Amino acid sequence: MNIHVLATCRKPELLPYTTLVFKTLRVGFPAADVTVYLNNLDVASAGEVSSWAKGIDAYAMEVNTIHHKWIEGLIEQNREPFWIVDTDCIFFGKVEDWTFDAPLAGWRIPEWNDAFSGCITRARLHTSLLYLDPVKIKAAVREYESKIADTPFTPKVNLIHPLVIPFKNKSYFYDTCSLLYHAIGGVAFTDEQKEAYAHLNFGTIQDIVLPRLPKEEATRIDTARNVILSNNSWAKGSWRFQEQYYSQHPV
Repeated sequence: MNIHVLATCRKPELLPYTTLVFKTLRVGFPAADVTVYLNNLDVASAGEVSSWAKGIDAYAMEVNTIHHKWIEGLIEQNREPFWIVDTDCIFFGKVEDWTFDAPLAGWRIPEWNDAFSGCITRARLHTSLLYLDPVKIKAAVREYESKIADTPFTPKVNLIHPLVIPFKNKSYFYDTCSLLYHAIGGVAFTDEQKEAYAHLNFGTIQDIVLPRLPKEEATRIDTARNVILSNNSWAKGSWRFQEQYYSQHPV
């Protein structure tokens, strides 16, 4: 099984979220082949991430990309199933042996009212820890698109890329791979599987997200993740609080 990690660090103060996953990645994937993509990193950040990658026996390579285009490329370039993992993840149990008879598998995020995007964010399988089978994905997409007229007047949307669309005077945000999930479906992680890891949402872009949230909410989130950075064990089971957050922001 191949594991792909896109390491992005836009600001030096966000580096702890770029290196976080390497502390526990081998808990989740003890024997897998890991490739770390150094995404347009400055010299200091590239050196730090490369050191962490070497420490877990991962291969590191330089790229200049963005998350959704990186995923699109991986689907095009690979034939065997693989995992993508965000750098702001923490593992508490083994994931490597999980198997799925599906094109996609991940933590299903429900539709919710998202203050950051200013939109209704549509359901998806979260890309923080996502299993992808390129062959099954392509077959399922072909089946989905076969029902649509193949003409210049009925162009098809890119199912990997994020997109905001209007509908009845509201904006709907399809985050990365959300359109793909709505087109071909996938398998949602069980509660037991969600216990095996934690994800600090938008860790590498928190400077963009937090200012758009209500001040009290942003302060609470920032405080909680600082505690987790100092002691990763505090993140175990945090998916329950995150799902509670979604339920508190209904459409």
